[in-house]
Amino acid sequence: MKVLGIIGLLFSTIAISLGLHLHFAFARAVDVVNKEIDAAIAERGLDFLQSQEYRDLFQLVEFKTTYGMIVMLIGTLSILLCVFPAMRLFRIAWIGVVLGLITFAIGAAHSTNLFD
Repeated sequence: MKVLGIIGLLFSTIAISLGLHLHFAFARAVDVVNKEIDAAIAERGLDFLQSQEYRDLFQLVEFKTTYGMIVMLIGTLSILLCVFPAMRLFRIAWIGVVLGLITFAIGAAHSTNLFD
C-alpha cells in the first residue's frame, strides 16, 4: 500500500501542477483572447464571426473547457489512487487526497465555465 500511496502522491503532484497551469496561465490567456474577439466583433461587425480567424480563436477558447475536463479527470484519478492507502493510515497519502480534491475543484470550475 505504501508504494500505491507514493505513486498516488506523485500523480497528485503532477495533477496539481496541471491545475495551477490551467488556472493561472491558460485561463488568463483565454481571457485575453476573449477580449480580442470582442474587440474584433465591435470593429468588423458580424462578418468577423464567419472568418477563419474567429474559428481559430474560438477553438482556443473552447480548449479551455477540454483542458478543465482533463484536469478534473486526472484529479479524480489521483484521489482514487490515494484514498485506499490513506484508509490504511498511510498519512502521506492524505496529502495526495487533498491535492486531488483541489485539482478536481479547479478542473470542475474551468470545465463548467464558472469563471466566465
